[in-house]
Amino acid sequence: MDIDVALPVRFDALSTWPHRTSLTAQATPQGWTFTLSLTNRATVPLAQGYSACEPITIERIPDGVRVWQTGNLPCIAILLGLELKPNETHTQTARWDGKDSTGRRVAAGQYRVKMALNGFIGETLIVVK
Repeated sequence: MDIDVALPVRFDALSTWPHRTSLTAQATPQGWTFTLSLTNRATVPLAQGYSACEPITIERIPDGVRVWQTGNLPCIAILLGLELKPNETHTQTARWDGKDSTGRRVAAGQYRVKMALNGFIGETLIVVK
């Protein structure tokens, strides 16, 4: 039996730009939808690029086992533009089917979700039933 092991995804250092991030989670019949919201709290525009391969991780609580991740796969080297005026908000959405990295449904319990957008990081907790 062959087993592919992916290296853990890395999150860039937390941005020091004045901002607010929030990560929300919504259960769906197909799994979960996560929405990362980033609001520019500076008095000047924020202009950055971000990759189409931004990291997302899901870890089981309380043991911290990472059950699913994305963001470390070979990725098209395209930078997407992000421009936010003061107090403007950008949202990024991701979906998860409720399965671990081997394709098996995860056990019921509490999980920590972490999602990033070029150093702007949001976290939330979900309960899988």
